[in-house]
Amino acid sequence: MSHKVAVTRCSDYKLDTVYNTIAESLELLGGVGAYVSSGDTVLLKPNVLAAWEPEKAVTTHPYVVEAVARLVQDAGGKVLIGESSGGSGYNKTEEALRRSGIADAAQRTASELLDFDKLSTETRYVEMIDREISFPSVIADVDITISLPKLKTHSLTGITGAIKNMFGTIPGPKKAQMHKEFPDKEFFSRALVGVFATVRPKLSIMDGIVAMEGNGPAAGTPKSVGFVIVSEDAVAMDTLVTEKIAKIDADYIDMLRFGGEAGLGSNDINRIEVLGQSLDGYKEEKGFRLPITYAVYSKGWLPDRFKAAFMKMAYKAPVPRITSNCIGCGRCVESCPVEAIQLTRKGRDDRGRKAIIDLEKCISCFCCHEMCKDNGVEPYIPRIWRMNKI
Repeated sequence: MSHKVAVTRCSDYKLDTVYNTIAESLELLGGVGAYVSSGDTVLLKPNVLAAWEPEKAVTTHPYVVEAVARLVQDAGGKVLIGESSGGSGYNKTEEALRRSGIADAAQRTASELLDFDKLSTETRYVEMIDREISFPSVIADVDITISLPKLKTHSLTGITGAIKNMFGTIPGPKKAQMHKEFPDKEFFSRALVGVFATVRPKLSIMDGIVAMEGNGPAAGTPKSVGFVIVSEDAVAMDTLVTEKIAKIDADYIDMLRFGGEAGLGSNDINRIEVLGQSLDGYKEEKGFRLPITYAVYSKGWLPDRFKAAFMKMAYKAPVPRITSNCIGCGRCVESCPVEAIQLTRKGRDDRGRKAIIDLEKCISCFCCHEMCKDNGVEPYIPRIWRMNKI
């Protein structure tokens, strides 16, 4: 497998600029024709976590989706755009596709828009976790799948990019079931790699123009980065942006380690060939502000030989906490895979109903944190870690 990753600068979301930048990146890898032949049916899989507007940097920008759709069509391909967003409410994916602007992008390009939650499914065996999982049948029917991830931090997995983007091919509440079956961060990361290996997109095109740092994947802060990244090797792509842009050692991201061990790509930064724009001189020396759940890693005073042990303990320490911003909308209740959250009619500050988390049941998957649109849930580090400035 080629471990080439094409990196091209892109300063804004003007459609012509995005189209030309992605075309330039693809040319570094042989052009769009190296992947799409005339008559191919091509599935584009963006990251549409939930119903957020494009400027929030939670979802793949619609102009990235539109530009790739047009490039595929230029090569003679038929375009499908599909997703299953987070949460479990009816029509949640439909609303997310509309609010993110991707439904409009599909309409402008005459692409077929697919809500994976409403399609027929087929069971496929995921070898890495020895499980059978339901996927939309269309994934096996298309000629090519192209992943369109968004570069973001993630409170559970550290980084969300090309590998984790395939989690959205699992329809509806079955994603929550995966969290329930694999509550440990390491096991869940292995499950994510297993899902990726089963779907196995032919190409990944990452929206790194405006990324997200902090407590991602939804409650973080947009961060202007200015890159489009393209590769056949999703493991190499995620490794490159993790080390060179986010400034996190890839060894601390379980998905990358498991992906490398499974032979799905290279998680060795020294084996990755960067084409186009070198990231060695990326100006942000400090990298991304990390999720609080990864705070131990950012402590420069902690000797490297102790970091792994400290982080393993710290990963088990964070829990979700309801904040004063909670409006009692119930999204967290719907998203919780272990039914650890309920709504009360009266909150502590008499503002009406509030969410309450039963920490005895909680598995710290942070699905509630992902789905909350009001910063009503935050990852919380217990006092014992804060007292030690960790």
